[in-house]
Amino acid sequence: MADTKTLISLSRVNADGSLNYIYPKTVASQVFTDEAAGKTVADHVADTNVHLSAAERTALTKTNTAEGYVKLDEKGFVPASMINPSVIAVNTEFADITALLAASATDVIEGELVMVTDASADSTVASGWAIYRRKAGTTDLTTLESWQKIAEAESLDVVVSWDNIQGKPTSAVADIDDAVAKKHEHANAAVLDLLTQGGTQEAPTLNFSGKELAYTADVNKIFLTTDASSLTGTKAGDLVLVQTGTLA
Repeated sequence: MADTKTLISLSRVNADGSLNYIYPKTVASQVFTDEAAGKTVADHVADTNVHLSAAERTALTKTNTAEGYVKLDEKGFVPASMINPSVIAVNTEFADITALLAASATDVIEGELVMVTDASADSTVASGWAIYRRKAGTTDLTTLESWQKIAEAESLDVVVSWDNIQGKPTSAVADIDDAVAKKHEHANAAVLDLLTQGGTQEAPTLNFSGKELAYTADVNKIFLTTDASSLTGTKAGDLVLVQTGTLA
């Protein structure tokens, strides 16, 4: 029969009947777990790489749940189901407007973006897809009034106010419209450009190609007639040539 080993401890009975262990009694810092490496029980207990705190142990038992840790997928990414929907640009897709309006408040949270593959049932979309945002404070999602269109396949519906345009003309809109209404073309614009003003402010003149033009009243004329008494339209300084006869 094999020998039986008996473990013995030495205790003293206290006045209240409790036991005060005297032997064996040890101190963690004096008991080696690896004497060659100099590691004691105290070192082992203090090693945070070996032991977990109560808070850490609790968190690890709540993997992929509230206040726990997220388990990465096979590619090392956080699973889409574990990402807050409000930080994802578009994470829900509907086939058409009918499907969108059938969405529930739990399907799409406030502020979330969704894509509708065929949004042609929306009167503002002729064809193709559109992206919508659920408006804040909405509870009835069965009407497009609860959705704000952000973009569409055709184009963006942009409304620009004149007051918000940068670098716009300083003239009033009405003055610009008036100028446009009065616009016209000059086929002889090159000739008109040769007309300039000369002289002084008190006595201005009209110049053509840099030369002063004279009025008809200021130009002396030469008249040829056979009867000087019948001439009309002459003025002082004009020359009159009178033909008195002919040579044979």
